[in-house]
This record gives sequence, C-alpha cells and structure tokens, in this order.
Amino acid sequence: AGTLNSYFTASELSTLLGGVTFTDDGEVATARATKVVYLLENDEEIENNEYVSKNNFDWEGKYLDVVDDAKSPEVSIYGAADRSWADEFGDAIGGDILLVNVAFVIMMVYLSLFLGEIPCSCKYPNTGSRILLSLASILAIGLAMLSAFGLCSYMGYIWSPVHGVLPFVILGLGVDDSFVIANSFDHTPRNRPIPERMALALGHAASSITVTSLTDFTAFAISTTSALPALASFCLYAAFAILILFILQVTFFAAALALDERRQLAGLTDVIPCCTTCCGKNCCTCETCKVEPEGVKDPSGAAVVIRDNERGAISRFFSERYCPVLLRTDSRVAVLVAFAALLAVCSWGASNLTVESSFRSFIPDGSYLLDTLDKDDKYFGDEGTDVYIVTKDFDYFANQDTIRTIKDQVADVDYLQDPYTTDTFDSWYEAFEGYCNSTLTCGDYQNVEATFYSDLRTFLASSDGGMYNASVVFSGYDDIVASRIETQFKSYSKYTGGRRQEDADKVVRAMNKIRRKDWGVPAFPWTYQFLAWETYKIIREELINNVSLCLAAVLVITTLLIGHPGCSGLVFICVAMTVVDILGCMYFWGLVIDNVSVIQTVIAIGLCVDYSAHVGHSFMMKAGTRSERVTACLSDVGAAVLNGGLSTFFAVILLSASASYVFRVLFQQFFLTVVLGLGHGMILLPVLLSFLGPPAYASVRSAAIAKTTKAVEIEIPEKTAVATSADV
Repeated sequence: AGTLNSYFTASELSTLLGGVTFTDDGEVATARATKVVYLLENDEEIENNEYVSKNNFDWEGKYLDVVDDAKSPEVSIYGAADRSWADEFGDAIGGDILLVNVAFVIMMVYLSLFLGEIPCSCKYPNTGSRILLSLASILAIGLAMLSAFGLCSYMGYIWSPVHGVLPFVILGLGVDDSFVIANSFDHTPRNRPIPERMALALGHAASSITVTSLTDFTAFAISTTSALPALASFCLYAAFAILILFILQVTFFAAALALDERRQLAGLTDVIPCCTTCCGKNCCTCETCKVEPEGVKDPSGAAVVIRDNERGAISRFFSERYCPVLLRTDSRVAVLVAFAALLAVCSWGASNLTVESSFRSFIPDGSYLLDTLDKDDKYFGDEGTDVYIVTKDFDYFANQDTIRTIKDQVADVDYLQDPYTTDTFDSWYEAFEGYCNSTLTCGDYQNVEATFYSDLRTFLASSDGGMYNASVVFSGYDDIVASRIETQFKSYSKYTGGRRQEDADKVVRAMNKIRRKDWGVPAFPWTYQFLAWETYKIIREELINNVSLCLAAVLVITTLLIGHPGCSGLVFICVAMTVVDILGCMYFWGLVIDNVSVIQTVIAIGLCVDYSAHVGHSFMMKAGTRSERVTACLSDVGAAVLNGGLSTFFAVILLSASASYVFRVLFQQFFLTVVLGLGHGMILLPVLLSFLGPPAYASVRSAAIAKTTKAVEIEIPEKTAVATSADV
C-alpha cells in the first residue's frame, strides 16, 4: 500500500491526497480525499488459451465486499479492482440480450398487426391475420443473422460489444423488406393465380429491395477496409447478414407469403391452418371481394382483370389527404425552405463534433465503478499518463552514459513532466547507481563489463531493486534484451461539468512527438493509453472516409439499379442531407465522435437509403404528370416505407432506458435515422420529384399509351366492378 512519509514531495502528495489545502507555511491543512493502492503478486496461469489468476480474482471479490461494508455516513469509500471491469461488462451484456429478445417480440406483434394490407378478410380477423407469416419473416431474419455470425466467426473475425446492435439493424432491414413484398403482393389482382401474382409482386418489390439491399451491402462491404478493427469486423458481419437476408426474403419469405395466401383463400384460420372458419371455403363470396379465383370473362369471352382491391387506410391517407396538401405550391416552398434551414443548422453542428474516448461509457449506469472513477477524476484528475521508454538491441554496458542522460532528455521536452521537480521519473539505472553509491557491495561496474552485469543482478535480487525486476529482461547471464524507464506525460485533461475531458488534439501531438524523439539508443515509447490515442488520431478521418465511400456507393448503385441519373441523384441528395442532419443532431444531443458513433453512422446510411430509394424507384414505375406520379408512388409504397420506419423505431424504443452506452447511442441514432430518414424520404423527396422528377421508364410510358378508354362492365350481385380490356 502507498504510505505517506515525512520526506514525500508535493508531487507525491498530489498522487495520494486530493482536494488539499495548505497553511501559510506550506504545510498541509486539510485534504478531501486519499488514495491507497494495493499491489498483488502476479500468479497468472494459462487456461483455455487465456491468462487467469484465480487467487487474485477471489481476493479482489472479498476486497470489494469489505469496501462496500466499510461505507458509512461519515466516510465515503470507493473501491475498484481489475475484476470490476469484467463484472460490470458482463452484467451489461446480460441486460442487452434481454432487450434483443424483447425487440424481436415487439416486431412479431407489429408484423402480426400491420404486415401488408388485407383485401379479402371476410371481416374475420382469424382468417385475414398473418401471425404465421410474421413468424416466417422473423425466422428469415433470425436465420440471416445466425448464418452471418457463424460464417464470420468461422473466418476468425472478432466480436466486440458494438456487434450487439447488429440484430436491431438486420431486424429493421428485414421487416422493411417484408412489408414491401407483402404490400406489393396485396396490390396484385386477386383473380390471378397465386404463382402469377407472386411473379408480379416480386417483379415490382424485388427490384425495389434489390436497390436498397445491394446499396446497404456495398456500403458495409466498403467499410470493411476501415483501419478501425471493430468497425471493419462489424461491417463484415453486417454485409454478410444483409446478403443472406435478401436471398431469404425473395425465396423463403415469398414462398411463405404464397402459402399464407392459399390459406386465406381456402378460409383456413391463422396459427391453426388445419381448421376452417364459419365461412369455410366460400370465404371469397363476401361482399368485400367478389371475384372468381380462376378469373372473370367479359361478354366477348376475353379474360379481363378486375381493378385492384380497395387500398388500406394508410394508402388512402397518402392519396386523399397527404399528397394534395404536400403538393400545393405554398407547401412545397415551405418544405424546401425548412429542410434548407435544417441542413444549415445541422452542418454547423456536425462541424463542431469533438473526438473523445468512450471507454468509460461502456460501463453501465449506476455501477459502483463509475462512482470510483468519477471521484478519482475529481480529486486526482491532474495526474498525467504514465509512459515507458522501452530500450532494446544495444550494448547496455557500453552505453551507460547515454542511459544516464535520458533523465536530462526528458527534462528538455515540453510534453513530459519535469523529472527534477516531480516524482514522475523512475529509472532502473538511476536506482542501480544509487544502490551502488550507498553500499560497498558493488565493484567497478562502470569500467568492467562482467562486474556491471554481476552487480546489476545483485541489485535486482535485493530489497531495494526487487521492484525493477520486471523492468530489465535478461537473455542469459550477461545479455540484456530489453529494459524500460518510466516517466509521465503532462496532463491534458480538465475536470468540467462533473467529468474529466481529455484534449484529443494535444495528446495526439504529444504521442507523435515522443515517438519521433531520438533518445541516443534504440528506444520506443509505450503506454496502454496509446490504444485510445491512436483512435483519436484516425477516428475523425475514418468517419469522413467511411461516410464518403458509403455515399459514393449509394450514388453508384442507385444509378445502376434505378436506371436514371436524375432520379438516383435526387435520392442521393436526400440520403446525403439525412446523414449530415444526423451528424448535426448528434452534436446537439451531446454525442461525440468515437468508435460507437462512427459505426452507428454507417448503419444510419444503410437504413436511410431504404426510405428514399423505395420512393424514387416507385416514382419511376408510375405514369402521368409529376404530381400524379408522386401521389401514386406514395399511395403504393408509402404504407410499407412508413411501417418499416415505425417498426424500426418500436424495436429500439426500449433501448432508451438501457444501462449500456452502446444501446443508448443506438437508440439515439436510430431515432434520428427514422425521423430524419422518413422526413427526407416522404416529405422532401416527393417535393423534389414534383419539381425535377424525370420521365417514367419507357416501358411504363408505352403501357400507359397503349391503354384504351373502352370500359367493360362486369355485373356482380350487389356490386359493379369496372375493368378495361387494356388491363388484361
């Protein structure tokens, strides 16, 4: 344990006493905190390819119990041990797994209630519901995730705490695809055979989800080249999951949808399809959908198609309420002004995002470890970061003078603590010289090589030098392969707003300077903090690079698959504006640039593509004036896009109360993605398309021109259905 001795300097006091006040004579008057450090013997053993220390682990557990029991109203005691990190992270992971399970349940319920529109329910929800189909959708999503996890794990890619958000990403994308396919199928003529209807549905929906899935896959695949291992690994898992999910959606889920439609037409109940309802097999004789399964004949004997079934409430809202208001001239101008203002404000916010370490943020809220670290920051936050100068591969006996000058070299640089005025410098060689000067056991170690090594080993075996055994590594009796000398960086942190904040730019500059310094002997600096500082060094650049590459992928893929540069350009503008707005809102919400937020931003690009790409692709499939095509496309895919966004939001809403930093950031960025993505995709993009939308596909224009105006009336009891021969 550390002990305060009468000869300690002020520097040493600052490491053991916090909140110190002094008398006029420079004596310590009061102190608000003291810190005691217990050092344990290293008894680690290798077990299952991991270092374990069972004795120390058990001792630390008892120690933490004693600290907890010792707390009293008079004295506040805060403790931490090496095992604290594993204990607290383990508890957080357990809570995260529960949230993932709850999210799947919420999606199951949401899908059961809103999956597609039901044009032939016979007013019996037990036949028209799609609980079994919802299970098939969830199963496809689960199979995609498990397949990707297994494949990437087999390939040896790491799994980090950030990967825990991947189920929510794939869940959101998978549910969106299911809504689009089911919605497209429900809008096919019900008098056609099911295989033909499925072909028509996939001809429309599959092309749309191909645009979004391939764009998402490409964006994540590009990000696997990131210099951040966690981001590269996460994006590889996500890319494989998205690819497998796409395959399962257009095969497994499409097949399940066809089987479910057969069940409905046969009047079989959902969940227990072996039972029929009171309607039995005559389900489709109800007023709501009087069609013949085999088709309808007009008076001339030619097959005709009954017009599409009545659309659902959301589709009617878009066509009858929403679009007429949105497409008014004053509304469109107001939308453009509002989104331009939002972009300007968020651009300013994005430019002010700071780089900070998020390591402590992984500790769950309410943890005793957070309290301990907060008090340490408050009372001992002025301490700098310890750093080792590691020397190797030279003749230590012949270079004693150079080793001796390292202390003076440390004193000459501005980014390290002064070794002469603070007790931050600790050199095994300086201690060895002090030992030899104070005892008679050493010989002429400065001039005789054998004596040097013999006396050094004697020193390291003594009570004075035992603490330096780990600082000098021998190979044989008289060959030192490496050694280390400890010093300390100046403090680049400040305690403000109840937390310690490190100046990322200054620590990166200090790290780069000490790495470039020539110490006169082969040497390099090392501290574990370099791991975090290296992230500071590249994280902003990684954010810019990955966002830029992902947006470039969005532009290229949407151009190739949508097939018109004008439409894909408008989609790209909306996606790019969404990303900038998300970054700006991150600043106003108190988020920073770190590993977690960079990964979440890449995810946001993948999600917000869906909201705009579906609308853009559907617009190109419609004929008429620009305003008519906007109304038609929102009436067609608006419900599916809205359901996809809302389902993603409901899946993550529980994460707002999570104790996990990763999951809280996931909620914040998913919330921004859904709100801003839907806003740009269903408000701004339709307005832009109404002004600048390109002509429809040539095939769509040709089909529209070929339509005739001759109508054929088909008489059906109590209801008249009108069809045109051109609809055949």
